This record gives sequence, C-alpha cells and structure tokens, in this order.
Amino acid sequence: MQKSAIYLSVFFLLMGMVGVAPAKENGFIIVNKTGVLWNHLYVSPANADKWEEDLFDNVVENGESFQVLFSSQTQNEKWDIKILDDDAQEVVWRNVDLSGKKKLKFYHQNGKTWVEME
Repeated sequence: MQKSAIYLSVFFLLMGMVGVAPAKENGFIIVNKTGVLWNHLYVSPANADKWEEDLFDNVVENGESFQVLFSSQTQNEKWDIKILDDDAQEVVWRNVDLSGKKKLKFYHQNGKTWVEME
C-alpha cells in the first residue's frame, strides 16, 4: 500500500513537470511622448507569425501613460511591439528585450521614433 502511494506521488510529480507551462504574466507602463493619439497596441513574441490581440481598451493621448498587462505561454524575453496612431500610421519595434523593464517611454521627433526603457 505504501509503495503504491509513493509511485502515485512520483507519477503526479512527473506529470506536473511535463504538463503545460502556466501562462507567464508580463507587464509594463508605456508613456506616450510622440505628440499623437494612439488607438492600438499589439505585443507578440519576437518574430511571431501574427500579432496578438489589441491591448488598448481606450485611446492613449500624448503625455498619458497606460499599464500594459498580458499573458503568454512562451517564456520570451524579446517581444515585437506595434502601435497604431489615430491616422492608422503604425510603428513597429522588433526584438525588444522587456526583461526587467517596467516603463517604456515612446518619443517621436523630426521623423524619428524611439523608445527609452527603465
């Protein structure tokens, strides 16, 4: 009887180890310093075939910040980020390393767009 309980315990322990990994919670604050209104934000694992769902539930005006929270089955640290403004113009950043980053400030000036990460 005791041997069966040990075998079952080991079995369930191993099943938990090979099971589906829980979704990893990811999050950061974005700050819009671009001078334009943002309508959409997409974040996907780097080099994914398609964009994940739109993470904005509202628009983000210039000077405003927004808390971004998303889950992923992948354990990526590099992500692709796409923002669409109110004129449907899009800006895409590829292979952004979000590990340990809590705030992303997006800027646009003289035709150039960049992000500062904290």
